[in-house]
Amino acid sequence: MTALRRLARLLWRGASQNLDLLGIWWVLIVAQPLVAANHWLAREDLIPWLCLSLSAAAFLRGRPLGSGHHPSLTPRRSTWDWWLQRLGIVAVPWVLMGWYDVGRTLGLDELGFAVGVTLAAVLLLWLGRNQGRTAWNPPGISAWVVWSRNSVAAALLAVIVGLGDRYTELRWMSGFSLGVVLGTGFLGISLLLDRVQNLRQRLRAGSKDGSPYRAPSYRYALAFVMPWLGLWALQLSFQELFGGTGYEQGYLAALWVLAWAAILWDRPVPVAVHCLLHEVVPSGGAEPKASGGAAGFDQPPEGALRINPLAVQRTRAMHPWLVPVQGARIGDMDDPVRALWPRTAPPLSSHVMGEASFEPDALIRRAQWSEITIRLRGNSDLNSVSGDNAQTRRFVVLRAFPAPGSRGEGANTYLWQAGVPASSLQVVDSDTESLSLRSGDVIVLSIEGVARAFELEIGQPVFEAGELAAFRSPQLEDYVGASG
Repeated sequence: MTALRRLARLLWRGASQNLDLLGIWWVLIVAQPLVAANHWLAREDLIPWLCLSLSAAAFLRGRPLGSGHHPSLTPRRSTWDWWLQRLGIVAVPWVLMGWYDVGRTLGLDELGFAVGVTLAAVLLLWLGRNQGRTAWNPPGISAWVVWSRNSVAAALLAVIVGLGDRYTELRWMSGFSLGVVLGTGFLGISLLLDRVQNLRQRLRAGSKDGSPYRAPSYRYALAFVMPWLGLWALQLSFQELFGGTGYEQGYLAALWVLAWAAILWDRPVPVAVHCLLHEVVPSGGAEPKASGGAAGFDQPPEGALRINPLAVQRTRAMHPWLVPVQGARIGDMDDPVRALWPRTAPPLSSHVMGEASFEPDALIRRAQWSEITIRLRGNSDLNSVSGDNAQTRRFVVLRAFPAPGSRGEGANTYLWQAGVPASSLQVVDSDTESLSLRSGDVIVLSIEGVARAFELEIGQPVFEAGELAAFRSPQLEDYVGASG
């Protein structure tokens, strides 16, 4: 049973992390029967349909496979340059198709299309060249030399494959050609999104242990070889079983492209997640809405519950909270390249409520950033004595929507009455070791007789470690200080 649950969770995680690619596949499936039989997209060799699938995946997911810029530097970000760069890489599969058709037909029309789309791709990529640029530009091999060499090699490979299809009538050749175009497309898009300047920076800086930097190449080899060989084998198997392939199998080629896009251009795991604690007005649901700020807890509201998590009213008071994702690798810290200058370490995950982090899913052991786990240290988080001062903390978490089928009575606390489902109420006492928080949960925090209620909102993930160093850790007075 556990294995089935683990498999179901893995499938659900894979689907939820790749909804964009699944949406593209669904659109392609719906659009495929609508394409006329004599349209150029409906070619029997599936090259246009494959290029359309790869272009859509590259626009949404395309990213470099290399190590990127030096970790001590900050790259430029521009919306305009991002769009130009995206349009440039979208044209890459059509460039390969154009030169493949030149070799397959030796026609002037195909040559004109290939030259035109190549010039368009070069122009767009050149206009968006500042996206991801960093300040340090050490001397070394010129980027124009590298890109010119790679572009000529890719075009010649496409022409040779096209010539092979023209003069060879072997059944295995069509699947071979389709796979070469796909593998070259994945590799070309990934290389174009990286920068030669980044490689020069890493070569000049060297490794932390003093040895020369060696660029990893296995991901580039994987991007070229595996989609190519896999699609070739898929084509051969389909031919043996069903006697041939054509435009009717476009959905299968599109699925293969999008599956490898999910593998090669997977979503990165964030380093931390920005969260907000909205201070809310205590409400039981029966009293009129408050017009001012957060009301005190000296007079309980009307209703069955001290606080109804479905009827809370947010105020203008918001408290930022940066929660780390446990197990996420921070590139700036893990990078083997020697740092150009010292970097401050990210802040600890300490919080007024305890040690908070997005721990990996307990069932599949994969990173997640939808449920916060707070690790408590027993009595030290509830009662503390320092000299002549004693401090008592109490807090409870209310969840509006517990797990389906959850029943049972929760414990009484504060002025709450019985009848709360046990899974909706988390009471922290001296025996509590951990508790979980999801977006929408209401936290009631009471310290030294001053009580406040907060609604948790999980927001934007953080992928750069630089944002952590500048973040101010929450202080105790942020949550128990007076508010109007």
